[in-house]
Amino acid sequence: MLLREGLSSDRCYGQASPARHLPGNNVTERILAKGLEKLQESKLIDGTIADWANALRILGNEGAHYTGRHVRRDDAEDAFAFAEALLDHIYVLRKRFDLFAERRAKKGRTVRGQDPCAGGPHNTSGHGAGTA
Repeated sequence: MLLREGLSSDRCYGQASPARHLPGNNVTERILAKGLEKLQESKLIDGTIADWANALRILGNEGAHYTGRHVRRDDAEDAFAFAEALLDHIYVLRKRFDLFAERRAKKGRTVRGQDPCAGGPHNTSGHGAGTA
């Protein structure tokens, strides 16, 4: 749905498709299902986000093409919520996390990799030891 709408915006408004705005994205697939696979393979989206996007693609096809099925209101409301979460994940939270990591790195603190507090001698609760 996102890539397809993005391709339509390319034609209508001269805008680049949403997938082309993701950093490090080399996805040029014109078929949405293949584009989603490429985004997941390149780790730009995880399995959950890929599942949500695929579900939106299927529901979008049911609504956009005559399939003899009506899209139920509750399905449409769920699709809207999933689409909003998907866009937040890709555009808002990804950037926010990068800024968070950058800020922490400037202070010499990490957000990726080994937790310096996990499993240390002062950690007697068992919480954090061996966890991410």
